Amino acid sequence: MVSNQTIKLKKRMPASLKIIRNHDFRHSHAAFLVSKGLRNGEGKDYIFFTLMKRLGHSSINTTINIYSHLFPTQQKEVANAFDNF
Repeated sequence: MVSNQTIKLKKRMPASLKIIRNHDFRHSHAAFLVSKGLRNGEGKDYIFFTLMKRLGHSSINTTINIYSHLFPTQQKEVANAFDNF
């Protein structure tokens, strides 16, 4: 449900201003951590396990399904590695 105050605020905002949701910050945060881990030479398994814990996912599969696009050439390899986890 959207409050009247939110509706009024949206009307006053410039149309060119993009609304950033909390979800956007969460996803950007995760992408930053993945890229930071790769630059430091950490393995994908460690990166996804760390993300899973940090984001509060109950399953590593949730984390992989959401963030595996950050590894476009290695998605299958990552999924196979965690099938044996």
